[in-house]
This record gives sequence, C-alpha cells and structure tokens, in this order.
Amino acid sequence: MKLKTFNITFRPNQDKPNETETVTYEAESMDSAHGMFINDYPDQAEQFRETHSPLSNYEVDRENAETTDTEKITDTEVAEPKGIFDDLFTKITDWVKLFTVMLISLIGLGVVSSALFGIDSGFGIVTNISKLLSSTDGLVGLIVLFLVYYLFIRSDEKEKT
Repeated sequence: MKLKTFNITFRPNQDKPNETETVTYEAESMDSAHGMFINDYPDQAEQFRETHSPLSNYEVDRENAETTDTEKITDTEVAEPKGIFDDLFTKITDWVKLFTVMLISLIGLGVVSSALFGIDSGFGIVTNISKLLSSTDGLVGLIVLFLVYYLFIRSDEKEKT
C-alpha cells in the first residue's frame, strides 16, 4: 500500500504567532499523520495546527484501490492460492443464488397476477399460502407474511440503495 503525504503547519513558539513551521509526514491517513506529529511534538498536542493534503494523494488513493488482494495482505497473513475447486464452488454458488432469485421472482409474479386477474396462474401459489394460513393457528401465517414482505418489499428497497 502506497502512503499519502500530509503537511502539518504549526507555531513552534506561541508567543510569536507569525512564525510557523511545516513538517511533512507519509502516512495511510490524516489521523495517523496527526499521531506521528504528536509523537514528535508532544507540546503541540493542544495547540492549533493546519494539515494540508496535496492533490497527489488522489492518485495514491486510485493506485491503492487498484491493488490486488495479495498486495493488501499484511505481514502476518499468508496468501493462499485459489484452486480449481474454489473457483468451481464460487461459480456454483453464484448460479444457485441466481436460480433462487428467479424462483422468488416467479412467486411474486404469481401473487401479483392472482391479485390483479383473479387467476392462480397454474402455480397454486395463492391457494397454497391461503391453505397454510388457514391450517395453522396464525403464528405460521405471520411468519409467511413476514417472509413475503421481506422477500419482495425489503429486497427491492435494498436494491435501490
């Protein structure tokens, strides 16, 4: 990870407000640069200071964002190479998620078409939900209503954000 540059300007002598001194630090963030400054100048902890971040830090941010996962690993971690089974498992998991989302969308389409057109659209979704609600004491019905709300309304809100 490439470090950013921060310039901290302060007054070494508070009795002479026109005299300033600037110190440059290379750090990951402004907070860590302030920490380095306080370590070097503990008498300036409660004093006024200005911190400047040059425009070159934007380029450093872009470069750091483009680093690979192996470059982000710290010294204590070891990079494990990905094998063929990791890639296969990831692809299978992605396909299962897509298939599940498609099935849930079909359930929503069945409920909406039944509500709009009065047809149960061949899936029997509304019939099955109403049988489930009538056959239980109401607790399962509340759970089913919560699931329908969560799957259709909440997931739509999450996609918008």
